[in-house]
Amino acid sequence: MPSEATRECEIASCWWTCQMSQTIAPPLTEDQLQKFQSALQTVLEQRYENHWYTIDPERGSAFRSVLNEGRSMDQSLIMAARMANIPNLKGRLTVQCILWVDPGSIKVAYPHSKFPSTIWQRGEGAIGSEQFYWRPQSTSPNFLKNKTTTSKEGSSSPSNSNVLAIETAV
Repeated sequence: MPSEATRECEIASCWWTCQMSQTIAPPLTEDQLQKFQSALQTVLEQRYENHWYTIDPERGSAFRSVLNEGRSMDQSLIMAARMANIPNLKGRLTVQCILWVDPGSIKVAYPHSKFPSTIWQRGEGAIGSEQFYWRPQSTSPNFLKNKTTTSKEGSSSPSNSNVLAIETAV
C-alpha cells in the first residue's frame, strides 16, 4: 500500500535526480538515474513514515527537509546514490540548497535567495489536481518527464504556462 507521502516523495526524488550533473566522467546511464530516483523515493517514504501530518503540514517540516550544502549532504541522498551505484555524488550533485517535502507542497531554498520557491503544490480544487512550478529540462532523462506529468482530470502538466524552469545541473 502506498504511503500518504508517495506523490510528494516521487516529485522530490525526480527534482533531485534532475540536479545530477552529467559533466562528470563517466556520465551516468539512464538506468543509474532511474535507480537513483526510485531509491531516493523509497528512502524518503520510509523516512517520513510516522512524520507526515496532513492536517498540520508544517509540523515536522525540518525533519522532512533534504539538505545539500557544501560539506553537508543529506544521508537520504547518499543512501540512494549507494543503492544506484553512483560514484562521486558530491561532484555530481553540486546544487546547494534545502528542499522541504511537506504534505501538499514541495519548496526549495538556495543560499542566495531570501525566500523558498514552491516547485510543486497539490491543487485545492478537484481531487487529484496539482500544480507544477518546475519541470525537467529537455536534457533530463525521459523517464522523469513522464513522472512529472499527470493525466488526472483537473491537473496541470509541466508544459503549463505557470511552470517556472528552476535551474538544473543536468
